[in-house]
Amino acid sequence: MSAYRRPDVEIATFLDDEGRPVPYGTLQGDPPEEAYSRCAHPERFEPVVAVARALLEHLVATYEVERRDDVVDGRPTTVLTPAGGGAVLRLQIGGGPLPDARVAAGFRFEDIWPDCGCDACDDDVADLLDDLEHTVLSIVEGRLSEWREVPARDGSAAWTIHQRIEGPLGHDGGWWNHKAPFPAELPDEPHRWPAWHRRS
Repeated sequence: MSAYRRPDVEIATFLDDEGRPVPYGTLQGDPPEEAYSRCAHPERFEPVVAVARALLEHLVATYEVERRDDVVDGRPTTVLTPAGGGAVLRLQIGGGPLPDARVAAGFRFEDIWPDCGCDACDDDVADLLDDLEHTVLSIVEGRLSEWREVPARDGSAAWTIHQRIEGPLGHDGGWWNHKAPFPAELPDEPHRWPAWHRRS
């Protein structure tokens, strides 16, 4: 059983209108207003799709999971249900306005790469790939915790969902939404999802 290896992907260089390389990921200061509604080179996110597909193949080959392919909100969706009580993972690859990958797992965890993709966001594709891989592998290795806080500590909301991914590129944050139903399925103490079982 081999460890996950990133596929060979090319992070291409793109040129601006004057023929100069666009240094994505290095923007300083406020971007021009039009950058918020523009993605000059959506194809630069194609490596995200390639890496997400490689991750999916790795998970199916490496872990004891049941795979179900479906269509959700008009997008192809793969649901991986692990043996042993780990977090169920839902993965959408491509099918949106940009080449992207969406991951949902556990009770309420969700993330997308790229999150927006506009030129003002100035995403560095290499950083997106690192974060996508770290997030997915952390979930299956048992490093995702989720819980709810009622009411929110600062009194700003009736409830808050907290999520934590441990590791060097970890994530620790909370969110709430007045329009969303109360997250009754979440425990009020951190629930750490167990690691997926590897195939023997």
